[in-house]
Amino acid sequence: MDTMNNINLANTENLIYFTKQLSWENLPSDVQHAAKRHFIDTLGVMIAGMQEDVSRKLADIYQNLDTNGAITLPGAKMSLNMLDAAMMGGTAAHGIELDDGYRQGSLHPGVTVIPSLLPVAIERCVSGIALLEALVVGYECVTSLAQAAHPRLRQRGFHPTSVLGVFASALATGRLLGLSSNQLQSAMGIAASSASGLFAFLRGGTDVKRIHAGQAARSGLAAALFAETGIGGPANVLEGKDGFLQAYLQFENADKFNLSLPPEHDYRITDCYIKPYACCRHLQPAVDAVLNIMHTKNITPDSISRIEVETYSIAAAHAFTLWEGFADAQLSFPYVLAVAALYGDVALKRFDQKTRTNAKVNQLANKVSIVSNDEMDSLYPNARPARVTILTTSGKTLTNFAEEALGCKAYPISDIKLAQKFNSLTEPLLGKRKTEILLEQLWNIDLTGNVSDIFKRIE
Repeated sequence: MDTMNNINLANTENLIYFTKQLSWENLPSDVQHAAKRHFIDTLGVMIAGMQEDVSRKLADIYQNLDTNGAITLPGAKMSLNMLDAAMMGGTAAHGIELDDGYRQGSLHPGVTVIPSLLPVAIERCVSGIALLEALVVGYECVTSLAQAAHPRLRQRGFHPTSVLGVFASALATGRLLGLSSNQLQSAMGIAASSASGLFAFLRGGTDVKRIHAGQAARSGLAAALFAETGIGGPANVLEGKDGFLQAYLQFENADKFNLSLPPEHDYRITDCYIKPYACCRHLQPAVDAVLNIMHTKNITPDSISRIEVETYSIAAAHAFTLWEGFADAQLSFPYVLAVAALYGDVALKRFDQKTRTNAKVNQLANKVSIVSNDEMDSLYPNARPARVTILTTSGKTLTNFAEEALGCKAYPISDIKLAQKFNSLTEPLLGKRKTEILLEQLWNIDLTGNVSDIFKRIE
């Protein structure tokens, strides 16, 4: 029996009410600080990601199309209009597997929220506080949606980062553009028609994962701009008949979708992680476990006969991803653990062609086995568990269990470490002095009257 006619207005309207009511001065200090941290982190990743292969190819397309505009994103070598800049920024930010994320919803909020906000902030000359308010709106709305939809959305084959990110982009940019509640309803309704992205890339064609975030950032911004000009979209698009919950999650009744926002729920931005390793987050607890064993037990790579991993099913799905390409390698469990064991890190430079074809890396990767079991599945998504056992040629059996990876709320990356990450990603492109100027400005962005001034200083 179809019960979707029994519309519950809470979900869409609550998101819009939250979007309109949020105020920087009323946010807890830890939320304000988290907003700055995630802006800095995502911007650094985006700048470095501009040099990634898919980003370069996208830039070639825009160059060939003679696309132009007034916005030059940091790290980019061309000026674009707002929509193309959002596409470019989202693709770059999601392009090197160093983007932030939210475990409880299995998505990356920053790569759709921030690349869609930046072009608006630069072109409309908004204040730093206005940008940060919109950033928190985007993070809170998309993480609340993701937590309510998880794991059902992922189990149906959808990529939550892009499928839900388009709503985050629409609401965040809608806030920055000053849309009314009715206009935000339209923006949500329009954005829903662009909600897309499938997890089929785990079986090949991984490049498409990069553009998922760019498409969501662009489409969400477009939805807000459409609504700003008076183009209408269906109201209550989440819970209405033939709406998002019915079409994507197959919920017969919207009451099953338990959406919660502050103050009913703690701010989720403080529970978003920052990545220390340039690979899929599902692999990172096992990376920590491998590094722990290697460092504490003084194990050398040559002494390893086997690396056995027990983890949850979603992570174990990466066991069969090969590593011929850059993007594939970053999603490949065997390759990532081999690199961690051999080099003692999982830095971005470990995914170049020379390393991917290195005989020692390949030999070690072929010694890695990954399985899932009920114990690990019962712990996810409240944790990202991995139990790693290294068997040595001398007969030793060494085991380490990681409940979660470095960079989460329980095991945070310090501001100093975050700055080091930012510097390492941006200095090769901007140079040391411009990087120093930019980082100082970003830490104090709430004092800035015009965000575009920050980026003019580094052009």
